[in-house]
Amino acid sequence: MQKRWTKRIALLLGICLCFFTVCGCNKNRTSYEVTLSDSALAVELWDETTLTASVTNGGKAEWTATGSAVEIIPAENVCRVRAVAAGEAVVSAKIGGVSASCTVTVAQNDLIPLLVLDEFDGQTGSLGLRAGDVFALTPKVLYNGQPQSDFTVSYATARSDVLSVDANGVITAKKEGDDEITVTGAWRGYDAVSLTASVAVRVFGTQAIVLDRYAASLVWDGFAPNGGNAKSMRVTATVYDGNAPVQENITWEAATTDTDGIVTAADGTFTASGNGEGDVYYRAKATVNGKTLTSALLKVGVTATRGTLEAQNDYMAFAVGNIKTVDGADYSGANMSLGNITVSAPTGGAIQVQQNELSYRSTDATAATVDASGNVTAIKNCVPHFGDSKECDIEVKYKAAWYTAAHVTVTNFDGYVAITSLDDIDTLSGSSDPQEFDRAHATDAHLNYVNDWGSDTERPKYVLTQDIDLNGRSGAFGNDMYATLDGNGHSIANGILYAQPATWGEGSLSGKTAVFQEFFGELRNIAFTGWKILSAPGKNLTENKRAWFPVSLVQVAHPLSRIENVYLEIVEWTVDGLASSASGGALNLVSSGTLVAAMNTEHSTILPEIYNCIVDVTPSRAFTNHVGTIFGHAYGSYSDCYAIVRGTVGVREIPSIASGWGTADYGADPYAHNYASAAAVRLANKSAFNEGGVFATPFWERIFDGLE
Repeated sequence: MQKRWTKRIALLLGICLCFFTVCGCNKNRTSYEVTLSDSALAVELWDETTLTASVTNGGKAEWTATGSAVEIIPAENVCRVRAVAAGEAVVSAKIGGVSASCTVTVAQNDLIPLLVLDEFDGQTGSLGLRAGDVFALTPKVLYNGQPQSDFTVSYATARSDVLSVDANGVITAKKEGDDEITVTGAWRGYDAVSLTASVAVRVFGTQAIVLDRYAASLVWDGFAPNGGNAKSMRVTATVYDGNAPVQENITWEAATTDTDGIVTAADGTFTASGNGEGDVYYRAKATVNGKTLTSALLKVGVTATRGTLEAQNDYMAFAVGNIKTVDGADYSGANMSLGNITVSAPTGGAIQVQQNELSYRSTDATAATVDASGNVTAIKNCVPHFGDSKECDIEVKYKAAWYTAAHVTVTNFDGYVAITSLDDIDTLSGSSDPQEFDRAHATDAHLNYVNDWGSDTERPKYVLTQDIDLNGRSGAFGNDMYATLDGNGHSIANGILYAQPATWGEGSLSGKTAVFQEFFGELRNIAFTGWKILSAPGKNLTENKRAWFPVSLVQVAHPLSRIENVYLEIVEWTVDGLASSASGGALNLVSSGTLVAAMNTEHSTILPEIYNCIVDVTPSRAFTNHVGTIFGHAYGSYSDCYAIVRGTVGVREIPSIASGWGTADYGADPYAHNYASAAAVRLANKSAFNEGGVFATPFWERIFDGLE
């Protein structure tokens, strides 16, 4: 009996020991926290970036990646991420049962690989050989200007009896005749026209002129003292009569016209003149035993050591036609100066530029001309029909190198009123007719009027003729708007919207909390830059109510309204839900939209439309409420709308595009999402920004310039 109890006690003690051992182990087990340097990244194909994991308690993370879009090269808590295919991947760092992830979006950029032949400084060449001669081709593949090593090439010849070419690119001339060699490359899955080069080969007979090279690359330095340091190159031409070279007088002639005189040639020495850039082709000539011989073509390419040139006004949008100002005066608005021209050396540093050192030209003088002082004039009759437009570039020549300085658009706005200044906006904001919508038009008795307003000649049309700076003023138009406003590529900058309703109450929409309160019309081709949304001082909700309170560019877009090509930049947004002193009261921004708060379908089956719009928001602090960045309450058509939300947005992230009022969620366009940067938008939606895409215009190029 005692023995049995002894066994039981021993067993119990063993169990207790194990229990305390386990407990002690758990108690002393190290716990970790891990965060990554980025939660989302946009990377161009073949680029490389780095993720860093911050791990507490000195731990080392394990790295993994999903999908085939990236390759990872981990090194403890630092991981190199290389983009190898278009698509999306999730890179994770894990330790002790906890992990952190980063979504990496890889987009195919606009770059393509290019196969070039060193010997000809390009994709084509001309070669002259004598029977028995050998010549080696040296192909290379460039991507983003950088040579690549992991490519393959193959060679083909049309006439194997004239010449042969082996797998290493070595050409052997066999007999007199003409042939062409095609060089085809492949690199990382690319098999494109850009990876094809060709060489025209002439195999001479017993009499021939053979050059020691068939391409000469010259460079002149416009930034050297006195514009000098032009580079020269000597090309040797050898005349053969039979198997031995013979001494004959050799002359050189240009095979193409050198209008600008960019190359000087003397006895086989070619020099960049400093007058311009481009390619000039030459051939050598000699007479042997009464027979005139010519060589294969020599390509002389001239480039300049380039700096950078910038014009103060690098984008010009002209409104021409029968246009009146707000006060009724005729408006011609067809002149603008390029402004200050700044030039920087290739290595950096501003160059002091004198006006007499600059020359100007327009790429299409039927659209706009430019004088010797850099003043640009639009041609009013270049767009004879409404809606027509014409474009050109203004180029500036400095030290014989031409730079694109400005892009010009000229549009016919017959019948529009020109908004030329802040005073014009003040005038329009203070008027009630016809800009402010007559609410009687929205009654049942006027349904036909509302549905047909698009053809109503009374509807006013306005066009911005220059950028306008509000300089920190509250609002802009600040009223209802029954009109068309075409920004013509210009901006209204640095305005302020205050979160302060005039009255309080459930569902209150009163107060000037939008640039356009009630919007009946069209808004297009305009940027609102540098705007702020701020809390109004000294205002608090004292009633036991909640105000559903949108702060936005447009508070309510009504039937037949159209908003297109609009960029809205909110550089400061300090407003969140404002607590009330009364229980239950709040200023609720849950459903705020920064572009359009709500789209109304009342009295019409033709819904409001929003196309090609981008909202760029920088919260000043983390939000605790949802805030819709494109629109809050949606019943309408919309596409190609994107939201950029920079920085931390709080526990509840800003919705993808729309947040319904209350509990409803009206969904989102599959092409409309939030992004962390302008670069991420561009990378993830390449087709929209490429040539022919909805954002492939000078207006959007200007907006995105410098945002990346």
